[in-house]
Amino acid sequence: MSNGSTIRIGLVGAGRFSQRRVVPELARVPGVEFVAVANNSAESTARVAEQFSVATQASSWQDVVSSPDVDLIFNGTQAPQHRDILLGALENGKHLLTMNPLAMTGAEGREIVAALEARPELKARQYPAFPGGPYDREDALVLRLLSSGRIGRVLSAEMQWHTPYLAFGSYFDILNRWLGQHQRLLVVRKQHEVGNRRVGFSAILADLGDDVAVRYTHDNLAPQATQNAHIALHGEEGTITIEAYPADPFSSVRIASGDGDAEVVPVPDDLRQAYEDERRVNIEEQFLGWVMGGAEPTPLLLTLQQGLQSIDAAEAFVASMRQGGAWVELP
Repeated sequence: MSNGSTIRIGLVGAGRFSQRRVVPELARVPGVEFVAVANNSAESTARVAEQFSVATQASSWQDVVSSPDVDLIFNGTQAPQHRDILLGALENGKHLLTMNPLAMTGAEGREIVAALEARPELKARQYPAFPGGPYDREDALVLRLLSSGRIGRVLSAEMQWHTPYLAFGSYFDILNRWLGQHQRLLVVRKQHEVGNRRVGFSAILADLGDDVAVRYTHDNLAPQATQNAHIALHGEEGTITIEAYPADPFSSVRIASGDGDAEVVPVPDDLRQAYEDERRVNIEEQFLGWVMGGAEPTPLLLTLQQGLQSIDAAEAFVASMRQGGAWVELP
């Protein structure tokens, strides 16, 4: 960094979502300078440069990641480009914020993780799949409840969602963050042609070791009115339930102990910002604060190792399905 209060950012692949959410939020942080941008066309590069007052319109991502004027790379490109761009950024000594997924394959992801581990002075995170989506504002509260032992040792968990797309890796990230690394998966997936659309059901069993089991259930069959997307964490002394789309956000997390009814968990004052801010969690501000010497950012920002675990889970999902629902070990 040029000095302790300024961070110079190079943008690679600032697409529609990046222009709508990520780059404006980065720009809000004091001390940020956008010094270079390279998009997939000269026209797009020029538009982003004008919109965000970027000093240099680069002709390639290689020019951005190798620039001595850049401290940090934001990578907003599609997954097939991630390996080369992320390795290039790390090899040139740049801090890194990248969109998900980490890479196309687990093998590529391992190369990226190894490159970061070889450079411990660099800081890198993967942007979450659902910023402003289900379970992000509840994340800190649930982690606090689990660490405090409110329900004792977790024995099992279940997650249910109904969306047009499966997106298993993105939902896996949540329970992988809350409960720990998964060891093996078993998948049952059924698909049908109904009229002019394909409908499907997926059930994924996961073994986390230490007698902890997880069940993921997804379908795109349920009408909107009957959807009940939720997570339940079952412990020795109680159950935490989290609604994905509650009518009242402040009542989304509940605890039941013994035979008693589930009670709403009050949101502590220090966590209310995520419930009251339209951005929910200020991901970008926390990340840059960490890079500039502050506290670790929200766990919603995945470590690159967690990003690799997500790819491993997605590959295990496919392998289990192709093997007719066999258990598949994760690396």
